[in-house]
Amino acid sequence: MFSTTNSAFPMGPNRPIWNPTSSEPSNGNPETEKGLISIVDDDESVRKALKRLFKSVGLRVEAFASAEDFLSLASPQHTACLVLDLRLPGMSGLELQAKLLSANCHIPIVFISAHGDQQARKQALAAGAIDFLQKPFSEKALFDAINSALVIQNRGASKID
Repeated sequence: MFSTTNSAFPMGPNRPIWNPTSSEPSNGNPETEKGLISIVDDDESVRKALKRLFKSVGLRVEAFASAEDFLSLASPQHTACLVLDLRLPGMSGLELQAKLLSANCHIPIVFISAHGDQQARKQALAAGAIDFLQKPFSEKALFDAINSALVIQNRGASKID
């Protein structure tokens, strides 16, 4: 796991994670600098709750009900972090991760799942996911993972190891 102790990304429910006045180096992409978080989860209540949570800390957010919707409606190159459910109708979260990687699209991914599938967790992390959180998870765990993703994306990482 990557360190999340970076003053450019203060965390907490009343402070934005992204600090646009930071002197932290950027990758030059104005969309990722604004902290666009994409959520892919088939559970509408989860999408709404996460969207509300991310907006409450000043992040830009978009939400999709399926991997296919994300691929057809989103602009993956503008996504700073993808919060991705493991089990989805149609293409799974792991299949979306593989598809993005095969297209040389290295978006930091935070997997979320209601299923304690250790094999899937290992596979996701081995393919470069930032974290794999089991539902229900704490806001702190989620913010830590998002913070790590934004640090990586902001540094212009072309590959997540």
